[in-house]
Amino acid sequence: MGQVKRVLVAVRESDRDLVTAVLGGYFDLQFVHSLKEAEASIDGQVGLIVCGVHFDHGSMFDLLKSAKTHPVGRHIPFLLVLREDTSHPQTVIKAIKGAAILLGADEFIDLGELRMSMDTLEMFENLRERARRAFSGRN
Repeated sequence: MGQVKRVLVAVRESDRDLVTAVLGGYFDLQFVHSLKEAEASIDGQVGLIVCGVHFDHGSMFDLLKSAKTHPVGRHIPFLLVLREDTSHPQTVIKAIKGAAILLGADEFIDLGELRMSMDTLEMFENLRERARRAFSGRN
């Protein structure tokens, strides 16, 4: 059996607890909090990149572009996640989603949208399943 790949998690420090609650114990997580640190961490041991919309003061598109032009990173699934407690209007959220998909994100996940149809446990399991699918589809 091959070596277990890790999830590169590019989020604000304040989002670390939420990500740990959802993915901790299920995946090998590597947290990064700056664009420079994230770019330096993309290697053959990363099996999935999960990036928060508010990562490093809005550097999510910079990381996405960097990952998708990286010789190894271009093959790594990239999930962009928006917290549910955002103050962005729907037009901005749609624009972020559209830009993310155009730039190569594999999925845009709006936690506020999920929350409307799921309780916390269902939402966490849904997010873990999306991560599992991203891993299995690319590894």
